[in-house]
Amino acid sequence: DYKAAATYGDTLDVRVRLASIGRTSFTYDYEIVDVKTSRQMAAARTVLVLYDYAAGTPVAIDDSRREMLSRVFTEPGP
Repeated sequence: DYKAAATYGDTLDVRVRLASIGRTSFTYDYEIVDVKTSRQMAAARTVLVLYDYAAGTPVAIDDSRREMLSRVFTEPGP
């Protein structure tokens, strides 16, 4: 969702966070924030489904993938 305009020269912080993990899907929330003003410029959400194209069915998220997603998207970045 568009919230505000950014202009050339603005420094923006793009944030991605894991919002939830379901049985066969996981959800990311995205946010773009102006570093100087802390104003939210845009926000978005995507739902990704693990899918077996050969079988034509969603695939359950196994424990190792669930742990990896939780670790990568909840630990602070550099």
